[in-house]
Amino acid sequence: MNYGISIRFVYQCLNLKPSALCYFILGLLLITNAATAQKNAGILHLKSGDVIVKENLSEEGMRSELNKGKWNNQTYAILVFDKAPDAAQLQRLKNSGIDLLHYFPENAYQVRFNYSASPFILRDAGVKSVVQLDAPMKYSKQLQNTVSAFEPLTTYINISIQLLPGADVRIVLPQLQQLGFTLTEDKYVNGGLLIGTVSKKALPSVSVLPVVSYVNLANFELQLLNQNERGFYGLTGLTSLQGASRNLRGSGVTVGVGDNADPSSHIDNQLNLINRNPNIISGSAHGTLVTSIVAGDGIIRERLEGTAPSSTIVSDFFDYILTKSPVYMNDFGLTVTNNSYFNGLAGCTGDGDYNELSVYVDNQIHSNPFTGHVFAAGNDGDFTCTPFPFRYATVKSGYQSAKNVLSVGNWNITANLVTGASSRGPVLDGRLKPEILASGRFVEGTSINNNYITSSGTSFAAPGIAGIWAMLTERYKQINGGNPKSGLLKNVLCNTARDVETTGPDFSSGYGIVNAQRAVHILEQNQYYSNSVSMGGTHSQVIAVPAGTKQLKIMLYWHDLPGSPVAPFALVNDLDVSVVDGVTTYTPLVLNPAPAFVTVPAVQGVDHLNNIEQVVINNPGTSVTINVNGFNVTGSQEFFISYDFVQPELKLLYPQGGERLATFASTSRSEMITWEANDNGTGTFKLEYSTDDGATWLDIIDGVPATDFRYFWNVPAVNTNQAKVRIRRSSGSVYSTSPSNFVITNLSTLTPTVPCEGYVDLSWGAVTGATDYQVMQLINGALTSIGTTASTNFRVSGLNKNTPYWFSIRPRINDSIGVRTDARSIVPSFSGPCTDAAFDNDLKIDSLLTPLAGRRFTSTEYSAAQPVIVRIKNLDNTVSSTTYTVSYQINGGPIVTETPGISIASAGVLDYTFTTTADLSVAGNYTLRVFVTQPGDLRTENNEAVYNLRHLNNNAVTLPVVEDFETTGAGDVYRNSITGLNTVDRIDFQSSTANGRLRTFINSGMQISGNRSLFSDAAQFLAVSSVNSNSVIATYNMTGVTSVPGLRFDFRFRNHGQLNSTPDSYVWMRGSDTQPWIQVYNLSANQGELGAVKRVFFNINEIMANAGQSLTSSFQVRFDQSGTASSNNGSYGTDGDLDDGFSFDDFRILASTNDIAVTQLVAPGTFNCGAGASSAITIRVQNTTSSSFTNVPVFYRVDNGAIVTGNIPTLLPNATADYTFTIPADLSVYKDYEIDAWASLPGDDYPLNDSINDQIVYNSPVINSYPYLERFETDNGNFFTTGSYSSWRWGTTDPGRNIVRRSANGTKAWFTNLTGGYKNNENSYLYSPCYDLSSLTTPVLSFAHISQQQDNFDFHTVEYTTDNGTTWQRLGLQNGGTNWFTSSALTWRFSIPRWHVSSVVVPTNASSVRFRFLLNSDVFTQAEGIGIDDIRIDEAQTIYTGAAVTGITQTITGGTNWVHFSSGGNLVASINPLGQNMGATTVDVFFNTSGVVRFSNNQYYLDRNLVIKPANTLSDSVLVRFYFTEAEALAMISATSCVTCSNLSDAFMAGVTKFSGANENGTLADNTPGNYEFINPATADVIPFNNGYYVEFKVRSFSEFWINSGGPNMNVPLPVTITQFSGTKRYPHVDLQWQTESETNSSHFEIERRIDGEQQFSFVGKVDAAGNSAQKLNYNFTDFQSLTKGKRFQYRLKMVDADGSFSYSNIVTLVHNSNDVFIVNVFNNVSSQLQIITGNKQDVHNMNIRITNTAGQVMMQLQNSYSDMRVDVSKLPTGIYFIEIKSPGGDSFVQKFVR
Repeated sequence: MNYGISIRFVYQCLNLKPSALCYFILGLLLITNAATAQKNAGILHLKSGDVIVKENLSEEGMRSELNKGKWNNQTYAILVFDKAPDAAQLQRLKNSGIDLLHYFPENAYQVRFNYSASPFILRDAGVKSVVQLDAPMKYSKQLQNTVSAFEPLTTYINISIQLLPGADVRIVLPQLQQLGFTLTEDKYVNGGLLIGTVSKKALPSVSVLPVVSYVNLANFELQLLNQNERGFYGLTGLTSLQGASRNLRGSGVTVGVGDNADPSSHIDNQLNLINRNPNIISGSAHGTLVTSIVAGDGIIRERLEGTAPSSTIVSDFFDYILTKSPVYMNDFGLTVTNNSYFNGLAGCTGDGDYNELSVYVDNQIHSNPFTGHVFAAGNDGDFTCTPFPFRYATVKSGYQSAKNVLSVGNWNITANLVTGASSRGPVLDGRLKPEILASGRFVEGTSINNNYITSSGTSFAAPGIAGIWAMLTERYKQINGGNPKSGLLKNVLCNTARDVETTGPDFSSGYGIVNAQRAVHILEQNQYYSNSVSMGGTHSQVIAVPAGTKQLKIMLYWHDLPGSPVAPFALVNDLDVSVVDGVTTYTPLVLNPAPAFVTVPAVQGVDHLNNIEQVVINNPGTSVTINVNGFNVTGSQEFFISYDFVQPELKLLYPQGGERLATFASTSRSEMITWEANDNGTGTFKLEYSTDDGATWLDIIDGVPATDFRYFWNVPAVNTNQAKVRIRRSSGSVYSTSPSNFVITNLSTLTPTVPCEGYVDLSWGAVTGATDYQVMQLINGALTSIGTTASTNFRVSGLNKNTPYWFSIRPRINDSIGVRTDARSIVPSFSGPCTDAAFDNDLKIDSLLTPLAGRRFTSTEYSAAQPVIVRIKNLDNTVSSTTYTVSYQINGGPIVTETPGISIASAGVLDYTFTTTADLSVAGNYTLRVFVTQPGDLRTENNEAVYNLRHLNNNAVTLPVVEDFETTGAGDVYRNSITGLNTVDRIDFQSSTANGRLRTFINSGMQISGNRSLFSDAAQFLAVSSVNSNSVIATYNMTGVTSVPGLRFDFRFRNHGQLNSTPDSYVWMRGSDTQPWIQVYNLSANQGELGAVKRVFFNINEIMANAGQSLTSSFQVRFDQSGTASSNNGSYGTDGDLDDGFSFDDFRILASTNDIAVTQLVAPGTFNCGAGASSAITIRVQNTTSSSFTNVPVFYRVDNGAIVTGNIPTLLPNATADYTFTIPADLSVYKDYEIDAWASLPGDDYPLNDSINDQIVYNSPVINSYPYLERFETDNGNFFTTGSYSSWRWGTTDPGRNIVRRSANGTKAWFTNLTGGYKNNENSYLYSPCYDLSSLTTPVLSFAHISQQQDNFDFHTVEYTTDNGTTWQRLGLQNGGTNWFTSSALTWRFSIPRWHVSSVVVPTNASSVRFRFLLNSDVFTQAEGIGIDDIRIDEAQTIYTGAAVTGITQTITGGTNWVHFSSGGNLVASINPLGQNMGATTVDVFFNTSGVVRFSNNQYYLDRNLVIKPANTLSDSVLVRFYFTEAEALAMISATSCVTCSNLSDAFMAGVTKFSGANENGTLADNTPGNYEFINPATADVIPFNNGYYVEFKVRSFSEFWINSGGPNMNVPLPVTITQFSGTKRYPHVDLQWQTESETNSSHFEIERRIDGEQQFSFVGKVDAAGNSAQKLNYNFTDFQSLTKGKRFQYRLKMVDADGSFSYSNIVTLVHNSNDVFIVNVFNNVSSQLQIITGNKQDVHNMNIRITNTAGQVMMQLQNSYSDMRVDVSKLPTGIYFIEIKSPGGDSFVQKFVR
């Protein structure tokens, strides 16, 4: 029923022409409406707008809606209930196979039907409507804005798709891909979140899928967010061993840190670190600092010990710590993560939204209730996010706005307030964020390379909370065993926080500043409980309240189910807490999130927004009853209650006793004294200290403000172990005193020096009062006492000359320990003799030269007469005596002593071979003790060395040999070369640097098979140039199988990111450990995709025979790996390569007696040119045995199609045969093909080599017609890229990019990604089709080119092949063409961030040539990359450069061929007459030789122009090519002499100014009289051409031609000047108005329109122009019925001159909202009433009417249903008025009227 027509008919009947017929028809309408209209059932509120809900539970209505939601044998829909369903109703739905997925406000649920349901079931459950969401209703606001912004529908945008819970990504993704979605990042897929690209055209089809919940812009750019004192947290009350403290240090607790860098470059962060962060960001200390705040060991600087220094840290790259946290929970017991970053948009547009990332992390916490995630809230507090006041509503979107995380704000402990930049709430749905505060201002901690830095931001507040969380976990485990649930800890931390600023919770400080001591107290006193509640249920519990309690704080918290990101509110399960104290019921403190009220204190009320609620009762009774009600609950909801009894007391929190404080005089640093004041006093505070255990007291300060709770104390210059602090009210007498003593000493400075090799002398300044000093050395990750002295110097001996050592000094006053010196590092190397007398006669054992590690039956085997050779060094500054002796002892047996009798020179060495050999022939472990003795040598520490030797067994192998590494340990890590791994004797490891590493376990899921693999990588990322090379060597004793035929070796390996490793990594073999290595496999070249596992096999007999080697008892296989970074991930999607490394597994040697191998696809090759419908398929088959085989069946198939069978009649022993199938393959389509080929020999006992699968071959067309020009507008030009890790994409680039934001011409080109940048560690190719260049003598390749890359690190280049890809060569030489290679390596290593020509002569005219573009990137910064467009190939022709030339003449008689005008053989211009007889045509070319680029009319002009003069007048248009050089274009683009001039951004934006009149020559100055025309860039086509470009354009007359930009709007000059162009919506029409300032020779205006992102403008209408005018003229045009044709409209004027030249106006954009009113007219027939006639708008139900006077003053306002009506204006004074009519959410209709 058309309600608009009905209403209008009623209006006309009753008000204009009432009759019997009218009343009859009116009755019919009312009956029809009553019979057919659906009753409104309410409104479903979504973020994207409101949905009117219709009751539709009829069989037909429900079936219609449910059919829309069918997907994969299930049905998705939103069920709207008439009221909140109870538990029984929800259970009935579940029993009917309906799963509840998401809750929506106003009693609605997103559901999944596993099978059909009848309306009766739904009605019985209280359902009143079934709703499906259109695609736009699932869009985020950011995506809606992007969609509405005009860009071509082919524009690709980055989106994130949140799937509904339970959706199977494996099924969803292929369908999304068919619809045009490309997955670009897959790390969130397990959470149902897909990141990728899609065109705007395909977006609705992707979004409308029933299984899609929400679609957002994927602006996921991970960005960093930017204690002061342990006293601020009162931590010594928890960490100290003294008093009632707990010695909590996070022991046994694992904390995850997601950040930007490997924190292990600082020694403070190394001991308990599990690093999975590849550290791709060089020089950034953010992650290093954050890690140290959580768990730094304070090794160098004691006071900078982290919050939980004994906790274990798992470090990963940003939110990988989240996506991999289930793995880390399983492997390492992770319980909490710190996240000091955000993932999304900067500024207000990226604040406060509960989006797909919020859903992801909420779901993860809800599903893993023992893990918590702590997030820095953000640093957007200096923004004003309208309509909220300054600083508010600035918490970051996504993770930070999730319900179940703990978001942390930044408290400035110096200024005692929330830091200005700290993000504040509310989030957009009104919830409270952040929940808690910590110190984040000027926080000091570790930086890279063992330095320290200070920084500020919530980034550095959050890790303090994460560390305290670890301490609470430790304490809970001590008390209860097992880990606490994260919901309990979040509850306890928030409930015990110290309330600051506004009383109660607030949007600035949350619940207050963390109070670690009170939180631990809650756990210790068991002041908490948990339970669960269902819909409508209530749980009650009575708690006793201690007498005298001043305040009772009770908190309810629950981990809520993830909400729907399209819903306006995130809360799903809504619980309410109330507390009954006597006869009074207390409800939670609730904030008003409305913008005008965000600073108003919280008041008691009911909270339906948050999943955390706090009740505060002052002066409670002796007991209270806590009630938790399930107000709106799906299923059963677990909750946590904690209660904190605040006693009326003044309590000192720091110092507590046991601290070691340094004097202010020695550090210039203050210590912070902190306290809690919950007493009933209101006066100021007095602080005192004692140095004698409280016998006497000295004032610190009196009069500290009553509102303060900390004081910065300049610790006095005293040294004592009996210090205390106390506090009282200034007017009071009750003190709170440190429970135990603390120590005060001055901080001394340590100086280490090396007096002699292997020795370190330590010296330091004296500490007054110190009784002695402990000397500390870093041993096994901890500073350990190695001696005590009363002196201020100490000598350390017995050190390795090549090892760095760390030392510190700790003063003691009696037995009390003072603050130690900063640790210092030193390497005890020394060149030359030692002159100190203490080293007289000092001989040392320097090293053992032999034996080293040995293996039986190899060249390293120990013998029964094994030589022992030792190196002895003389450290003295004089020659040694000859009387010293040298001894050795094996396994505690007899000592062998000998006298060499050879003097050793000063600082010299002697390599001594014992005459007595050792019997080490038996395999096993040996302890070899070697020592030297010389009379007078008093330094005996270095006289002896002990070596542990391994003589490994190497028994002959028994086939098959299988090594799966399952016997290795999970913690096996090898950082040094070793012969024989633990439990796997045959495997050796070697590394070229100290950064090499071999591991047997990293994370679950990374092993290739079983639980263990070998992982070879670099331990740390140091620099791109710091390449480490590892080798894994396997040794086999083959003596028993040397004559066995058919020996095979196979293994499996996985690529962890070796794309750019240098040198390449190989597999090698050799028959014995003394023979040359044989290269058998290139791992780098064959590694496959990232994360891919490959099985590789070798024919051992064949390899040995070909190399002329034999199998022996020391047969070896070597696996190399080179790289710069670590391995951290088991699988890699599209998110990028942050890793290096290979993993190896499943080594096997076995024999095969019946085996043939398919070794190669011989034909077709990988790259094919013009393959046809009958392409031969040839395979190479090898008989690896000594037997003959006949009638061997072989097969192939293409693209998993039909299997083609062949038969090899005979295969001779050990022979290889090429077999061509009799049935060819159809490869005629230009595409990539996947070919599988295999053999099936009966009884084949080694099937691994029977097939070759997934062989990709490419077929391309052969280009043989020139000139060749590929524009890439209609398709990809038959260019292609290979591999999923390639960034090359064809299409329309994102116009929002900074540099590579458009094509050179048109809308499409090839780019390294259409959005964002290229990938790290990328090595990718873009291949061209094939070219037959035989018809060209000197071919030239030219193309449009733009680049933004990491200069001097990343590079790109061009290569070519003439043998179908067998070999590739770089094309050209450095600077060998126009804008050609910039590097001697024949690459572009520097960006040219503008579109420009690149061209070079192709050094071949072969009949088959293919080109490829290569991009190579490192692991550092990635940029927007490369763009390639307009590829042109033709015979070499050069653009003319030289002096001006006039009179270049050609006679043009017609035809359609190009006629070229040249000078000296070089091109000036070309003309295509398009069939016209132009006669003798002359071209003049002029140059500007002044050295300064010319400008005029605020525009620069090219330093070249043309004048063309034909003999005959044209009757129609002709084509012209104006040639100009790259040098000229660059000079113009780079010009700076005119500040106000517009210019070209690049040559492809050039337009052409045409002047016709007198004085057509080489200057602008005399161009009068005459006419100008501007041929704008949209009409002028610029093409790359050898050493420059040509611009091609059409003209109908000839003139003087110049190249310029056309001004800011690219449309100047033109005789018509438009001063105003606008449009007004008059539904369903559009009114356009414009005004001209002046007109000269103008003909008419053509109105053009495009709707909803159409590619082209369409002609709408025409308005004649005045012709010539010096006056302002007004024009208008009405586009009738246009608003019924779409939503988004763009109009422009084509301003046409009398001679046919034209230009365009600016574009006017109008958006038709479905909520816009349709006002047919407003009649003012009588002055007392306005008659409003409304048109049919089904989406409009109400309208607001406002009448204003000419001053803008509102005179009347009223609301009415959307219908025809009368408005009484009789009371308005006489005058002119405006009536404005609009609907909620729609645009206004405005009309003037006269009263």
